[in-house]
Amino acid sequence: MAPHHLCLSQRKYCLELLKEYGLLGCKHVSTPMEPNSILPYIPSKNDPVLDNLTGYQKLLGKLIYLTHTRPDIAYFVHCHAQYMHSPLKSHLNYSLNVLRYLKGALGKGIRYNYGTDIAKIARKRSKPDKRGHGNG
Repeated sequence: MAPHHLCLSQRKYCLELLKEYGLLGCKHVSTPMEPNSILPYIPSKNDPVLDNLTGYQKLLGKLIYLTHTRPDIAYFVHCHAQYMHSPLKSHLNYSLNVLRYLKGALGKGIRYNYGTDIAKIARKRSKPDKRGHGNG
């Protein structure tokens, strides 16, 4: 019997990211970021500004791409993207923690049930409410 849904997943892309950043053999974590974590924004002796700004920006770009099928990481990636132009060493560590989270949830994605009109859902969500704001 054919499945009644379609699941969009980027499992292979996640595996490639883990391999690229040397985290393929790491232990996974249960959350992308520890609850009540505050990302520091002032450099210190123990938490300097990263020398390799481009490497951090590339990692964030790849994580932003993943948010298309992984809305569970969107908030955390947004938090990290705020520091894209002056990242600290701790920001990189927090971003790598998102990759560790992805390792434990490789098969997650977006599920569409057959028979659901995607265009109809998109139109419904984009209609403005009484205040002129979209619903989605």
